[in-house]
Amino acid sequence: MEVDFEKRLITLPKLLQWYKADFSDCGELDALIKWTLPYLDSEKRQYVSSLLKDKEQGIHAFRVVYAGYDWTV
Repeated sequence: MEVDFEKRLITLPKLLQWYKADFSDCGELDALIKWTLPYLDSEKRQYVSSLLKDKEQGIHAFRVVYAGYDWTV
């Protein structure tokens, strides 16, 4: 997971898009992002948490994109 602080952009692995129902109870994007929080370093975790809180309050939207999958692995 990559986070661009200046662009307010979260880049998630493509696998999380394909299997989001397996990683969150409801399959919603916010729930999926919350599922990743324990796996992030403290700086990213704090920033992503603040983005989610801002969204809940209706301020400062952020974007989510999915990284391409490397099929050569």
